[in-house]
Formats: sequence, structure tokens, C-alpha cells
Amino acid sequence: MSLVVSMQSTPTVAEFAKAVHSFLDDLDPSRTFGEASLAAARDALSALDASAARLQDAWDGVPPVSSAEARLRQAVLSLHTALPEPGSLSDALPEWFDLRERLSPLYEHMAVALVADANTEVEHLRPTNYARNLLHVSCGLLSILAFEHLLTTPMVRLAALGMLVWAWGMEISRVLSPQVNAFLMTVFSRVSHPHEAVRINSATWYTSAVFLICLASPDRNGVLGLLVLSVGDPMAALIGRRFGRIKIGSKSLEGFAAFVLTSALASAAYLGGYYPELAPLPLVGLAVGASVAGGLAELFTSKLDDNMTIPLAATAGAVLMAAVL
Repeated sequence: MSLVVSMQSTPTVAEFAKAVHSFLDDLDPSRTFGEASLAAARDALSALDASAARLQDAWDGVPPVSSAEARLRQAVLSLHTALPEPGSLSDALPEWFDLRERLSPLYEHMAVALVADANTEVEHLRPTNYARNLLHVSCGLLSILAFEHLLTTPMVRLAALGMLVWAWGMEISRVLSPQVNAFLMTVFSRVSHPHEAVRINSATWYTSAVFLICLASPDRNGVLGLLVLSVGDPMAALIGRRFGRIKIGSKSLEGFAAFVLTSALASAAYLGGYYPELAPLPLVGLAVGASVAGGLAELFTSKLDDNMTIPLAATAGAVLMAAVL
């Protein structure tokens, strides 16, 4: 990495980025806040300010060796400039949440610049977003409604193709025009994550998964794949952030358990309501198989977006269980 400096007290940019991520993640609204946690936030804010200042001191008079490094330095400077004095924030949580909203896009730009300069991956921010969670659940319910009541199989495939073309069209327009990107991120600000301003949107990966599922398995197994994502993913995030203690990589065992349990119950309710002819064993097998496969995809997905891997894995799990049972 080009920005590792020799001063022992000066962090690398990757270390600084990890500290910023930890700080912003601790400000997630799903967590419990008290005097101790806010005091810790103030200490962390002071440490971040000091680290950013040490990085800039180390770069003083040393020209960047590449345009990528120059962009990375600028990203760190922008984030440092946006850091307030710890004493300027009151104990009111809205101020801290507002700070998180202001810093999150700057962090994501730094993360992208870090990859470009040093090929170093850092975690992206996925803060609790209740509007996004509601959208997740609504998509699952709409998939049931569309498949069971409104559309024939050819119509389902045509609708999925239309969604795919629209989503990737928006992605291409965002790449070609920063103005379009800024406009779309503003329009969808209630349901977007900060990293989606600089990466392919999760909704685009979701529509890609829907299209593949509709091509390969436009039946109840495909609906199960979408339902597992819509219920399990937001529940895993909510429970994992609030109660997660046993870590599995960047995720938690508690989040995985919440994912499997809630999506299995939702899947069983769907199958029991629409396919009463199913015997108990196939019904439970389909529900659990889809949920466990989706949960494992959520747990171990790192490079790809889990809005694509979860429904594909859950559908595959349902197909496999249907073949076995």
C-alpha cells in the first residue's frame, strides 16, 4: 500500500478507514444509547480527528505517487474536514445520527478510493433503515401476489425482463452522469445505503436475481427464494446489530438464527396457505431448506451483493428439497 507511513503513531489509511467504520457502525439507531456509549463516541471522535491529522502531517511535503493516491488523500481530507469537535455535539441522539448521515457518504468515497489506490477492501456501511426493511417485506408479499394471482408464467418472465432492463439502464445512466446519480440517490434516499452512491445498487442485483429465478424456476420455489430474502435479510440485520454477540466473520450467529427462523415461518405460512395439499414433511422441508440456504448465503457473502446471492441460494435450496422429498 502506497500510503503506509513510517511513524509508529500514524495509522495506515486502511486502519483509519476501519476505525471510521467502527465509529459509524456504533451509531446505528438499532443500538441502545446511554451516557457511557455517548462518552465512548466522543472519545472515538477525538481519536479519529487525531488520526486524520497525523496522516495529513505525514503527507505534508510528500507528493502523491499516483492519481489514485491523490484521490485517496483528498477523500481523507474531506472526511477530516467534516469531523466536528467532540464538545460541539450535545447528548441529543439526533445530532449524532445527523453526524453519521453526513459522514457516511464521505466514508464510502474513501473506501472506494482505498480500493483503487491499494486494492484494499474495507467494509461498507449498512445502517439500520426501517423504510428499506419495509420495502424488503413488501417485495416478498408482492412476489406472492403477482405469482399466485396476477401473472401467468410468460408474463412473470416478461415483467422480470422489464425490471432488469430498467434497473441496469439506471445504473448505466448513473455511471455516465454524476448529476443523474445525485438525483437518483436523492429520490431514493429513504431506502438506499450510503455505499450505493458509489457502487451498483442492491436493487439492481435484486432485479438480476429475480430475472434469473424467473427463467430457471418460475414456480413456488422461486417465490420462496424471494420471500426468504424479503423476511430473513432485514430480520438478520435488526437482530444481529441489536443482540449479536457471537461473531461469524462480520455477521453474527444471532442474526443467522433470526434469519432462518423468521424466513422459515414465513415460508411455511405461504406454503400452508397456497398449497394445502402438501404433507407436513415436504412443507417443512421446503421452508427450512430454502431458509437455511438463504441464511448461509447471507452469512458468507462478501464480494457479491447478498440481494442477489440470497434469493438464488434460497431458490436452489427449495429446488433441492423438492427433489429429495
